[in-house]
Amino acid sequence: MATETGVNVTWGVPTARQAGTGYTTEGADYGEECELKELKDETGETKTVVTWDNKQTLTLDVYPSGVTPGTCPTSGQIITVGGSTTYMCLTAREANTNTGEQKITMNLKRWGTNVTLT
Repeated sequence: MATETGVNVTWGVPTARQAGTGYTTEGADYGEECELKELKDETGETKTVVTWDNKQTLTLDVYPSGVTPGTCPTSGQIITVGGSTTYMCLTAREANTNTGEQKITMNLKRWGTNVTLT
């Protein structure tokens, strides 16, 4: 069990960022992005910024646990994260070694409310 001394820090991977059943999540890298347009005046100064098409990205490092080894997701596959949030798998890599566990790294993306992933 981890013990904290000093200032509080976030430890571990939040439930909302964990892969579904059959995987143990070692790490998660979450980000948000959008399209952006800057509108400038006659002197070149930015006066207005328009944003649209919000997206969420998530890179997960997981270890299969209780699933058949070699079950790496495929590009385009829908992945459920945190029990209810769906992302599309853009890329997935599998690493194997004779001295350790199998590791899968998934790059996932989720779009705003205009796209339903099924």
